[in-house]
Amino acid sequence: MSFQPMDQMNRKRRQLTPYQRSVKIEGDRRRRREKKMEFERLRNAKMELQALVAEQRNENTGLRRDNEMLNDFILNLQKTISQLRE
Repeated sequence: MSFQPMDQMNRKRRQLTPYQRSVKIEGDRRRRREKKMEFERLRNAKMELQALVAEQRNENTGLRRDNEMLNDFILNLQKTISQLRE
């Protein structure tokens, strides 16, 4: 006799008819397919978002550099104006 937990020893598993078994198997397969498709969809969405984040970081870096360059340009113009006023 194989060991089974007490709660499983006292209740017998309901036997399925061949039709019920095939319906259950097909339902299980369908759920696995759906889960796999959802996993793939989420993985693709994650990769797309990661690509967008990298693109946004590059854009931010470029804008920061442009901003620093423009700030330097403004400082130089202000110095030039100040010198011309003297």
